[in-house]
Amino acid sequence: MRKMREDLYYSAKLVAGVLSGYRGLKVREGEEWVVPTMWDDPYYTCLQFENGRHLPLPLALEGGESTFPLQNFLLKVLRLFGCFRLAKADAEAIFDNPELSIAWTEAF
Repeated sequence: MRKMREDLYYSAKLVAGVLSGYRGLKVREGEEWVVPTMWDDPYYTCLQFENGRHLPLPLALEGGESTFPLQNFLLKVLRLFGCFRLAKADAEAIFDNPELSIAWTEAF
């Protein structure tokens, strides 16, 4: 029952974040969220939404999967509708690597 509640919670956070709008990519530095540089690890980069929520970049890219079934389904639907295309373009520009999704898929 706890896992189902967590799945619903994280799924609701995901939808609320996407609906609020994409703000940009951020990485955590101490207590602050800052814009990533090419020297940051893309694995620890997050999408930041207008409502202040964050989503790990690997989940937004093709091949990234959540351990929560409903959230995983929503991620696939959101990718299908192109909701993360700006984040992917930002990641490719910052990290200069158009194959980010392939690298993360192989890492899992």
